[in-house]
Amino acid sequence: MWIVSYYIHPQQVIYNRYLCNELWSTEFVKKITLTKHKLLRYNNQRCKKQVNFEREKGVTNMPQNKRESLIYTVLMCFCMVLWMSMYNVTLHMGGFSMEVLKEGWLGFPIAYVFAMCCDWFLVSGLAKKFAFTYLVKPEDSVLKKVICVSCSMVVPMVIIMSMYGAVEGCVRSGAWSQLLMIWLTNIPKNFIMALPFQLIIAGPLVRFIFRSAFPEGKILA
Repeated sequence: MWIVSYYIHPQQVIYNRYLCNELWSTEFVKKITLTKHKLLRYNNQRCKKQVNFEREKGVTNMPQNKRESLIYTVLMCFCMVLWMSMYNVTLHMGGFSMEVLKEGWLGFPIAYVFAMCCDWFLVSGLAKKFAFTYLVKPEDSVLKKVICVSCSMVVPMVIIMSMYGAVEGCVRSGAWSQLLMIWLTNIPKNFIMALPFQLIIAGPLVRFIFRSAFPEGKILA
């Protein structure tokens, strides 16, 4: 019986290990590079789909500078205050009628100026700061940012305007002892109307009107 013995020089072993390591490293780098390219393509496709979705929903029509923000706030306050004025007068009178339109329109100018001042000088900055600090991140979609900022603004505005309505009612009736109760009662009534109306109707409508009247780049900062 023949016993064949093979002798491998130690340097050959080291060289073979080196080749294996080199081949493994090359394949690994190729896989990593390929995976990276796939992720980049996926992210690009996802971003394009997100942008198209946001354009279809009209959420990219937000103001881009302070002057646009002022015009946007004027339009949004007009829409919200007019609707909520009619809503509150309807609740007070127990139903909708021509008298509701009359009373709501007569009380609208003062309520509009008050709401506009509160929104522009107080609520807007604090609401955006709260939303971008606790609710959204810079990489989040525009749709999420719009919803979070809108919700952050509706809550304090409902509280403030509910107090305004309570004071207005007490001025007419003279029942100042009921001011706190009227205010606390008005808050949930106004909130359940204001939030859905802002997100579903007022927000998309105002954004569409705003960007149709003022295309991007028309109003400089």
